[in-house]
Amino acid sequence: MDLSRLGGVTPPSITLTGKQQAVVDSDEKAILVNAVAGSGKTATLMSLARNYTNGLYLAFNKAIVTDVLDKLPVGWSCKTFNSMGLAISKEYMPNVRVDFNKYKQARFNNAVNLAQHHMSMNGNDSPESWAKTADRFTISRTYCGEAYDILKNGKANVTKISGEDMLQYPIDNGWKTKHYDIVLVDECQDLNPQQIAFLACIPTG
Repeated sequence: MDLSRLGGVTPPSITLTGKQQAVVDSDEKAILVNAVAGSGKTATLMSLARNYTNGLYLAFNKAIVTDVLDKLPVGWSCKTFNSMGLAISKEYMPNVRVDFNKYKQARFNNAVNLAQHHMSMNGNDSPESWAKTADRFTISRTYCGEAYDILKNGKANVTKISGEDMLQYPIDNGWKTKHYDIVLVDECQDLNPQQIAFLACIPTG
């Protein structure tokens, strides 16, 4: 959901610790906040957000989006990774239809799983990269050839877009979002290589 379209709200001020304030005041291009649950990471991010009027908050699921909507300042956007990727993709493929089972309709389940894992790992076409993905997810390397074909044919089918495609199409094609002053990512320790690569599709600064 795009908070800027809703008008947003002004979140209440909170008292930060010294370490939290250091995050808010930092002028580094990238900041990683590593803290235990309940230590105020979200509150710190919300305080940091108040320094910007054109920001993007990326979340893993709709529940997180719902939770932070009323905490972000006016003018901010809050989206899941997939909704952001889908929005970019639809700018270039306006008639594409969402189909989360796009790759699962293929014949061999192990090969399908390997193809989907390979996208999440942002793997390339080299045999070494495919072997690495197969080993990482304990799938026989004998499925690499079939998985390669599934992925190649699936990507070529631009009438449908899967959850994995929503990030991979912008990555592969160099598609970009509009410019944001800053991007905040919740629970970034859980990012997979594909999601990390997708962040390069969002111009900031």
